[in-house]
Amino acid sequence: MKYINPQNLDLTDFIKAGDFIFCGQATGEPTTLTEKLVEQRKAIGPTEIFLGLTLSDTFDPEHADFLTFNSFGPMGNSKKLSDAGVLNITPIHFGLISQYIIEGTLKCDVAFVLLSPRGPNGKHSFGVINDYIRTAIDKARIVIGEINDQVPWV
Repeated sequence: MKYINPQNLDLTDFIKAGDFIFCGQATGEPTTLTEKLVEQRKAIGPTEIFLGLTLSDTFDPEHADFLTFNSFGPMGNSKKLSDAGVLNITPIHFGLISQYIIEGTLKCDVAFVLLSPRGPNGKHSFGVINDYIRTAIDKARIVIGEINDQVPWV
């Protein structure tokens, strides 16, 4: 595990054009990482990102110049992406996302995750999130975690 100050994070060291990124959702959305992705998208090149429930205002339709947005539905703030016609919808039941990642139906090269500070066992947790992100981590070539002191250790 390597710790990098988010201010100095150069995603081009980890992500390459053509990569498919899975991003934590809802209260597990790593906004520092997604903001860096938006900021550095042109330097990285065209990539795809899978979004679940998006609660931040990070992604806008104009970011579709280098980012292809995918989801299982227009939820939260990703609805603006859908309304603009730049959100690809994969018609899938939420409970099958992990299976699709395992099978390779949904590709996962990079996983963006939000983590708690180290807990009493010395490890980080996903806080209150318990969804497909664990499977994405297992499948990804690279995992980039954002540690946030507001995420509870669970």
